[in-house]
Amino acid sequence: MFPGASTYPTVKNRENRRKLVFGWHSKPLTHEKSCNREYRSPADKKKMPPPTVNKRIRISSEAHSARRRAATKSMRLRARIREPAPQLTIRELVAFMQAEVASLRTDLEELRAEFRTEVHTLRHELMVARLERCKNCSESGQSNGGDGADGE
Repeated sequence: MFPGASTYPTVKNRENRRKLVFGWHSKPLTHEKSCNREYRSPADKKKMPPPTVNKRIRISSEAHSARRRAATKSMRLRARIREPAPQLTIRELVAFMQAEVASLRTDLEELRAEFRTEVHTLRHELMVARLERCKNCSESGQSNGGDGADGE
């Protein structure tokens, strides 16, 4: 057996493996770059064909930014949910989540009530506007012989 062929992963074995994979002239990888699977040496980037993902899937910048916004929103929500977890016991976490759900329900009920009142006022305004228009139509219809009723 030759010197670098032991079964244990020695530094020399790692260097030989790196040379086989990346080529004899490539520089040794730093720890961060070796942990990153996406990393390729500049020599390998020249050898590798360009990725075809961009050619197959084209998304507009608006869709991309919308996706990014949605992703950051969900990440913020996850972080908000995860925040109290390390300091609390399971019972305290359940109580916290129940309180969060209760506060969200009250917010939802407030929004529903606000929405109902808004819809009610808009319907009332619409009904008043229709009545005024009908009054105008009947007044103009009496004077014009009913021509104003054709508009409805």
